[in-house]
Amino acid sequence: INFSKKMVLGVFLGLRGNSCFRVAIERVEAIGNKKIVVNYRETKPTPGSICSRVETQPMHLVTVNRSKLPVEFVALN
Repeated sequence: INFSKKMVLGVFLGLRGNSCFRVAIERVEAIGNKKIVVNYRETKPTPGSICSRVETQPMHLVTVNRSKLPVEFVALN
């Protein structure tokens, strides 16, 4: 990654108790010259899901063009 031209944005859920938790960055958009909005969705296990009983730390990283605009993270759930 050429950090003079790109930057990395990430969503980290922290520690979760099984393998069925997920997170996905669905959209990154600049709102004019005001801010960058990162829309993400967390998926949780549904009742009856078969999940490994292991601690996980779900995350999703993306690269975007470098910007000095503030970044806002918005959960879509």
